[in-house]
Amino acid sequence: MVKLFCAVAGVAGSVFPVNIDAGQSVGDLKKTTKKEINYSDPAYELKLFLAKKDGAWLTEKEVQTGAFGITGLVVLNVVRAKLRRVGLSDSDVGGVDEKEAAEEGKGPVNVLVVVPNDPTTVELKRAWHPPRRVFLEYYCYIIAKGRCVLC
Repeated sequence: MVKLFCAVAGVAGSVFPVNIDAGQSVGDLKKTTKKEINYSDPAYELKLFLAKKDGAWLTEKEVQTGAFGITGLVVLNVVRAKLRRVGLSDSDVGGVDEKEAAEEGKGPVNVLVVVPNDPTTVELKRAWHPPRRVFLEYYCYIIAKGRCVLC
């Protein structure tokens, strides 16, 4: 079992733990997340991201304020992918300094949850809105690299 800390993007106080086996899939994590946040639509509509940027986990404070930028986060979109294969094994998420994590807002977040049609998500999309031509070129580049920018 691995304990993941998940957060809904831009929502203060939305960090929640999920105990799940690292051998389970991204789809299983979506189902668990759906239950945890009382999401009424299908679990497949949730977008999950590995909350790691430049090799470091995002903090609770960064996720709640949206002060991290979405570019560069890896989207967890392969439903059958095992969690241990996408960077969410016990060894990947462990090793956190408990004293630092206990300080308000400094605890690491492992999974960023984006809820479609949520006002917060709409604001995050508006924050990154380049001209259409640039967006399409960048979108194609990101898809080729296996990443997503909240498209």
